[in-house]
Amino acid sequence: MAIPIGNLAAKNKFGFHSATVVEADVSPQFFMRLTWDFFQLRYTEKVAIGNQFMDVGSNNNGNAFYLSVGYQKAIKQWKYYGFAGSGLTLLNDPKLETVLLDNARFTYLNNQNAQGFSVNLGIGVAYILSNKEQFKIETNFFNLPNLENSTYLSLQLGYHLYLNNPKNTLFLTH
Repeated sequence: MAIPIGNLAAKNKFGFHSATVVEADVSPQFFMRLTWDFFQLRYTEKVAIGNQFMDVGSNNNGNAFYLSVGYQKAIKQWKYYGFAGSGLTLLNDPKLETVLLDNARFTYLNNQNAQGFSVNLGIGVAYILSNKEQFKIETNFFNLPNLENSTYLSLQLGYHLYLNNPKNTLFLTH
């Protein structure tokens, strides 16, 4: 689930989120991850056209690519972790625009493609099923400071599969 926050929440409602993560342990406590996030928020806006009101709906899609470093701590069958990173986010941000043409006003939905630097903070917990598998729940906070300071929060459930020995390997998650 993706939840818009701040000015992004003014015209967007919660939506869908998915992630693909490749992660590597660099020590028993520290890891690095490369992530591709796809999110889709539900865009809604009410617009006045003359004395009529119209509800406009669309999707606000985004892709975020970032590199993060994190710290993890295992206690029995549980692993607790946090991470921070930065990268690039591509955003298809719908906006209503009105133009005057031959003394008539036309209002239309314009999908504006935007891109910018983004920062990411996250925390999570994993339940260790075996030395090769884990179930995870994770929350991520994303901020796009150069794109009107747009911010959203994601909640994810994931399955984590090691490709090799979990002591020093690369693995896929979410």
